[in-house]
Amino acid sequence: MSATTEFPIFIGSRGCTATTRALRAGDLIQTSPGRAHLVLADVTAGADGHASFRVAPRLREPVTVGPLVTSNCRVRMRLMTDDAGANQTVPPVKSSYQIDLCEVLPS
Repeated sequence: MSATTEFPIFIGSRGCTATTRALRAGDLIQTSPGRAHLVLADVTAGADGHASFRVAPRLREPVTVGPLVTSNCRVRMRLMTDDAGANQTVPPVKSSYQIDLCEVLPS
């Protein structure tokens, strides 16, 4: 995250309603299938309907041209180890546990 703060990535969007808030800090956007990013600050569109905004994590592949996806954003994740999702609880006993995930990066 610190690298993103030091070297912010800006993405541009057009077609927003002029001079209105287009995105809020913390919103998720999807830049390409399986790649979600967090908007770092509130975004207000200019008079021409264009908006630029910073995201994290950094872009790792080209942005898909098309409508900006802001709902049902999906990201590819996998368990950190093969046994990371093991849960010894037998129903109907309830328990909670923590799993460790990492983003699946393009190869």
